Amino acid sequence: MIKIGFFDSGIGGLSILREVDNLLPSAQFYYLTDPKFMPYGNKRPEEILNRSSVLVEELLKEGCDHIVVACNTATAIAIDFLRQKYSEALFIGVEPYVNVINKTPELEKPVLLLTESMAKTERFQRLKETLDPLKKIDVYPCRELATIAERAFYEGVDGNLIKEIQAELAPLKEQGHTHAILGCTHYNFLRDIIAEFLQLECICPGDHVAKRVKSLIDSSGQKTSPRDGFHFKNIEQKNWQYWPKNNLYKVLACD
Repeated sequence: MIKIGFFDSGIGGLSILREVDNLLPSAQFYYLTDPKFMPYGNKRPEEILNRSSVLVEELLKEGCDHIVVACNTATAIAIDFLRQKYSEALFIGVEPYVNVINKTPELEKPVLLLTESMAKTERFQRLKETLDPLKKIDVYPCRELATIAERAFYEGVDGNLIKEIQAELAPLKEQGHTHAILGCTHYNFLRDIIAEFLQLECICPGDHVAKRVKSLIDSSGQKTSPRDGFHFKNIEQKNWQYWPKNNLYKVLACD
């Protein structure tokens, strides 16, 4: 039986899980969060390495042999370390979709939204230089947007929260960008608000990650079995919760 683990500091990676579920509806999913250390986007690299190890070991206990690092910052800082330390698992990361500039050259003026920690990583710098050597994509590090998204998920969106989002993005308001590449999985939950405020189109990488996961599962030859939900918990909890499958789509109803 295929067991796929996902981890993120918070709920951002659920947007990736949804896309994987679309392509692999019979796989067994385990989604693990780390709320005491959310968001990873403002943490030191050594702290992210440590927390990633803690979460991976919990997923390995459940028999997950495919693990999606469903966090852009954790992917940039920790995925090479995790692949070396836990060779028994296959890791799939989430990186900013910089390559969209080559896949969709008609994009007029894109901006990449990402966390401050992600923007500083060597992995991201290499990615940007390789895929966008002409510097067509502007880069805008966000200080609080991931935290705001987490609150919106659990508490809902009100006028004050919208004002916080607008304040975070205000410097971009009159820049004339046509597309925003969402470089943090949390931002997906705010994409409609971002698109409306900045008057542009948002681009999310979830479906590309899902296709990569599916290709790895297909090549492994492992079998899947029908299921009606997925496993969810934060690392502080002792027991996993089993969420009905339709809850995944209900809580992510932000289209």
